[in-house]
Amino acid sequence: MFDGQTTKGWHTYLKDTVGSKWQVKDGAIVFDPSQPQSGGGDIVTNEVYENYELGLEWKISKGGNSGIIFDIQEDPKFTATYLTGPEMQVLDNDGHPDGKIHKHRAGDLYDLIPCSKETVKPVGEWNEVEIVSKNGSLKLYLNGTNVVSTTLWDDNWKKLVAGSKFKQWPGFGTFKSGKIDLQEKFGLTYLFIAHDLSVVEHISTRVAVMYLGRVVEQASVDQIFHDPKHPYTRALLRSIPRMRSRSRERLTPIAGAVPHPYDRPSGCPFHPRCPEFMPGRCDKEEPALRPVGDKHAVSCFLYP
Repeated sequence: MFDGQTTKGWHTYLKDTVGSKWQVKDGAIVFDPSQPQSGGGDIVTNEVYENYELGLEWKISKGGNSGIIFDIQEDPKFTATYLTGPEMQVLDNDGHPDGKIHKHRAGDLYDLIPCSKETVKPVGEWNEVEIVSKNGSLKLYLNGTNVVSTTLWDDNWKKLVAGSKFKQWPGFGTFKSGKIDLQEKFGLTYLFIAHDLSVVEHISTRVAVMYLGRVVEQASVDQIFHDPKHPYTRALLRSIPRMRSRSRERLTPIAGAVPHPYDRPSGCPFHPRCPEFMPGRCDKEEPALRPVGDKHAVSCFLYP
């Protein structure tokens, strides 16, 4: 799979060659972000594997985020490797925001199963990995410890996928053979502006919810979707269509209409539509954005 000297046997996903960001230095495959942007992208093996034992070592820079993805189906209809393959997370737990998210830490089966024990070494040190896939049995080892064990493709696996961010991709985790992927390591930030929270859930790390041009809640994507605080955030989540909702089940719309931005209500701008409106306060004072938890802030008098 790797001869220690070249990238022979690998190519950039959906391309024929390996980009310039991926190089071999001192007997290791290295991602060099200083190279031209066009030289990036995940790299995958030329060969397809089934029932395998994959052994490797990784180390990461401060704030780094990457992953080892397996059972990938390389097909133009799947525009990214993570649409089909499960991932063993590679991360600086202390220096990257994902380190604060359950099932997103180094060694986790990303967004599916957390490590039973954390054995990751500090930034800059080598971590030994073994991924063993045999007849549906999957075991992940980190530095000699079996940190994840599960069975692929059974009913429990389907439940895990259905409870994860991968539920919207029908091909994810369904293939019994595939290619191995080394995920491009990112050191950049994207700012997405969207009106659809169901999209935001799958592309963002942190979310700022705005109403009439003002931030009313700011938190990690996990906090927004599993512990929303502001009445507007909660109302938005209730109004998202769900594929598993009962037939003909009606959505819960937000009462009232959005005021004209040049005729903003006094006090909290959401108070005319808020089910938890407190007369004499919400319509008189504008709440400040206050911390309510770890990197979680909300603008609401419900949280003094």
